[in-house]
Amino acid sequence: MLDTLTVCPVDGCDWRMLESEIQFEADRSFGPTLEDAINAMARGRASALERHIRAHLATHDLTDFVRTIRRLEQDLYNAGPTGIRPHAVEQQPTTP
Repeated sequence: MLDTLTVCPVDGCDWRMLESEIQFEADRSFGPTLEDAINAMARGRASALERHIRAHLATHDLTDFVRTIRRLEQDLYNAGPTGIRPHAVEQQPTTP
């Protein structure tokens, strides 16, 4: 199973959370099928993750978010009309 790493989007914040570190309980109100049980587990996990992320984001004030947004706007402006597209640079096929 893959472990999802969540990082805080605020500049200068080093908060990280691995999904495997979160304890969650499945929603017990599911129907008789396996699909119902899997969906209940997914809802329980999503709810626990959201609670932890919201609790962390609440530790930042509005100026932290505004500062990060302003820096991102400046980065886009400095990139020019082509914008920032790191995914387009990562793995380009090469021709022999």
